[in-house]
Amino acid sequence: MAPVRAGANVRPSKGMTAEDPMGRRSHQTADATLISEADLIGLLAEHARWRRLSARLEAIADALPAVPDLIERAALRAQLREAFPDTGSAPAAWLGRLFQQERHEPEVARLLDRLTEWRVTLFVQAQDLSEATENDTPSDVLGYMLRNVFSGCSELSALEVLALLLVVPQRLTPGARALLLGRLD
Repeated sequence: MAPVRAGANVRPSKGMTAEDPMGRRSHQTADATLISEADLIGLLAEHARWRRLSARLEAIADALPAVPDLIERAALRAQLREAFPDTGSAPAAWLGRLFQQERHEPEVARLLDRLTEWRVTLFVQAQDLSEATENDTPSDVLGYMLRNVFSGCSELSALEVLALLLVVPQRLTPGARALLLGRLD
């Protein structure tokens, strides 16, 4: 990746120097704030937590009808709390910051609303699954709930990445674009 030179099209922002034109955070062009790899850390870290959770959920689902023991269920509940610490509105707020310049457009506003709704739905499904592991839930119901959560994690991660790639492609640095494209594989 060739370095970006500060010039007529780029206004230095905080942390941006001639020696380090990318800075450590997003930076300004004449038209818009670019989104760098550093700006994606929160989103991609959350998606990584969801992938780890999904691997565990799939393993449990594949082992059904054998129900996980008490220790495995407690570990699963802890991982669910880690992956979904709130209702989904806080991460949706920083998604809104990534789309800060476009969120006033009706289509983008609706997209952000839908992503927030999907996050809340996924949170509720994870809460229901957590409660189900505290009870003697039949294995077929548990399997359905497990698959809902790991499918939801995968689908929402892909949708959020696609939203960034399709709605703000002109604002993604080459590194950020490559990072997001790598998450679609």
